[in-house]
Amino acid sequence: MLELYIQRHASETCVFQVCAISSSPPTTVLRWIGVLEAEGLIERRRDKKDRRRRILSLTTQGLSKMEEALDAATESDKRLGLARLRLVE
Repeated sequence: MLELYIQRHASETCVFQVCAISSSPPTTVLRWIGVLEAEGLIERRRDKKDRRRRILSLTTQGLSKMEEALDAATESDKRLGLARLRLVE
């Protein structure tokens, strides 16, 4: 989800990219994609240019959950006296 959050404005992220970035077996990545999709946090759609590829993106709920998690991490860091960089859009 973090990669989808980071890439949400830059480019489309396909299942293959997520597998490569995570360094996890494709079966594990596909299983978790299914779980996150069932929870309504991500969506999977066909690539219009290459129908073999599936494009992943965060849903509105997924984006909200990621922002909540990042905000919670920021607050935790502040309580610990640590500074943290935030992604700038």
